[in-house]
Amino acid sequence: MKRLLGILGLHHPLEGGIFGKVWPFPAVIGATLLIAWATEVAAFFMSRGMALAILAFLQVSPEFAVEAVLAKNAAQDPTQLQFVTANFTGSNRLLVGAALPIIFLIGRRVLSREGRWPGHLVIAAPHAVEILALTVPSLYSFVWVLRGRLGLLDTVLLVAMFGAYLYLLSKLPPAEAEEVELLRGVPKRVMETGSRRFQRNFAIGAFLVGGAVLLFSAEPFVHGMQEIGRYLHVPPYLLLQWVAPLLSEFPEFFTVIYWSRQGRVPQAFMNIVAAKINQWTLLIAMIPLVFVITHLVRGQGDFTIRFDYHQRIEILLTAMQGLFAAACLFKFRFLRWEAYALLGLWLIQLFDPLIDPLRFVQPLPAVFGGTDPDGQKIIVREYITVVFFALTVFEVIRYRTEFRLFSYFAEMWRTYIRPQPSASA
Repeated sequence: MKRLLGILGLHHPLEGGIFGKVWPFPAVIGATLLIAWATEVAAFFMSRGMALAILAFLQVSPEFAVEAVLAKNAAQDPTQLQFVTANFTGSNRLLVGAALPIIFLIGRRVLSREGRWPGHLVIAAPHAVEILALTVPSLYSFVWVLRGRLGLLDTVLLVAMFGAYLYLLSKLPPAEAEEVELLRGVPKRVMETGSRRFQRNFAIGAFLVGGAVLLFSAEPFVHGMQEIGRYLHVPPYLLLQWVAPLLSEFPEFFTVIYWSRQGRVPQAFMNIVAAKINQWTLLIAMIPLVFVITHLVRGQGDFTIRFDYHQRIEILLTAMQGLFAAACLFKFRFLRWEAYALLGLWLIQLFDPLIDPLRFVQPLPAVFGGTDPDGQKIIVREYITVVFFALTVFEVIRYRTEFRLFSYFAEMWRTYIRPQPSASA
């Protein structure tokens, strides 16, 4: 945003001074709450999955801007490609490895206190669309990872996957009127007005205003946190390696913790799934497009992105983590051991810091493994990838009789997407 204003010859109106470092915090929190409320109201005019897809797109829109800049730099300097892969793999692993277990743990505590915890997280049948939309691009990612390159054909296919996902969501029904009683705070008061026009206008306006504020304040929010970290003498390594990825995904984390504390755990859970779908389809699809545009402007003819061994390991680990998470949801129950497995493996790779999110410092020795600047193999990440593969196989074999994904999706298809005409008497 700051760069865009500079191009237009303008200046950020709140830039400079201590206020310039503090104002983004309430702005981001307010915008995140606003689009969360819009999602709850919009679910009564469209399918809840579609409302969550819109929410997720707004939440990750700043990430798209960051990735586009990194991709442009990598198109001009191939050595910068490591930052492109580090950014999108790091943010995706954070969503699946940290956010999903956190939702589970908060939800278990809240619902247990209310006497409503069944021992696992239950996913409703209509969310079969999102789970399938998470599975397909996760499987497809093995194609472009194993061949070691990403091109425009992948962009077309990934965009088509996302388009099919939105099309299916558009066919599902909105929430039932009785579900208004489950709402709290502002969304409930909006729905209790009884005015459909006001409710629609609130949802649309809150999405637009919240999304604009979020995009406007995302960059100064991250910079402000880094300035405060430096003021508190937090080591730059910790800021870049641990804090920065958390900041880039702050809107998603704030929303899902807000919903989890209200007991709306499945909705929070599917918010993260929707964000993962956005990032593993549209975000990846954007990278070759930026490469092509940059190369056309520079008069270059090679439009294919080629990954080296280390980058392929990073992406393969992320893909395997996503596939395991999808397999965990095939039975429409998320169990405690699955949450601990995701969180534990994410923490292990977090402490192996050679190629992690937003690492813009000189190579550091890995804690448990990794490589040195001479290019040795990334040992720990290979092991974690194998562990995820083994867990996925175990999940499929152990719970295969409980899988409901394809039967639930077939039911959604027959009921809402391609309903069969009733037989004439």
